[in-house]
Amino acid sequence: MSERFKTLSAAMLLLSRTSGKEEILLQKRKNTSYMDGYWDFSHSI
Repeated sequence: MSERFKTLSAAMLLLSRTSGKEEILLQKRKNTSYMDGYWDFSHSI
């Protein structure tokens, strides 16, 4: 039987904190060769 579809799974971590107001913590992409300079959630594959 041949494999028809392959999917990559990724786990995304959304960090937030509440200290008077709710904040979502992001990281700026750097040295990734893909969309450097853009804000992103922390993730791993």
